[in-house]
Amino acid sequence: MRTRSRSILTLALMSIPTCINAQGLGDANSARVYVPKGSIPVHLDHFLNSAGDRFGRPGRERMTLTGTIADGRNSGRATLVWEHPGLFRLESGSRVATFDGQTHKTNGGSLSEAEQDQIESLVGDSLDFFLFTAANGVRARLLGRRFRADDGRSPNYRGPLSDILLMMHHSSVRPDRQARSKMYYFDSITGRLSKVAYLKPGGVRVETVFDEWTIVDGQPVPGTITRREGANTQFTFRLSGAGFGPRGPGAPFITP
Repeated sequence: MRTRSRSILTLALMSIPTCINAQGLGDANSARVYVPKGSIPVHLDHFLNSAGDRFGRPGRERMTLTGTIADGRNSGRATLVWEHPGLFRLESGSRVATFDGQTHKTNGGSLSEAEQDQIESLVGDSLDFFLFTAANGVRARLLGRRFRADDGRSPNYRGPLSDILLMMHHSSVRPDRQARSKMYYFDSITGRLSKVAYLKPGGVRVETVFDEWTIVDGQPVPGTITRREGANTQFTFRLSGAGFGPRGPGAPFITP
């Protein structure tokens, strides 16, 4: 059971005014490019310290993840390229979507709601996006540490413990820039992001789960990323390879 965590999410989201003045990264080309120690509130240090060394210094600003995306009906290759502080290119099957810091583009037609949801989970719910959003002035409110995932009744609980934070911002990775109030669950021991939870318009609960973390070139990366809406799994991205390099020419983010 996850009664305790679900109650926290519901109460936190219900307490937020519906007409929030949410912030976001805005123009990624003018945002902070690095997140060195001391650039974010001290209660976020544990999560930054657990994220490898690619956020605080030049040389590994661009991350490339390759793998497969399966939605229960189809499975295909996918490649995600992310560059600090908010540029991305996502190739999923025959579709290509890019964001150069100001403009969203595709290789044909507008992005569907499902495609925007895919981008939001893979990019907008990521640790990278969280840290850069915080570094550029959006508040991440700490709701508490070491929360259990059960109902609190077991005297011999051995399950995960989570530090939970709340952040309100516009999802700039989506062309529709929907305002979101998101709960971020970090493993209290490892400091790694385990889940992001929020409500879609209409009250549908969304969870993006980051699991099977592995180390590539000294940098932690999630082995799987799964998006769930209510009781239904929308898709799972399964990592097959990752690479890191310096910032480069902007062509991958300009031309789909």
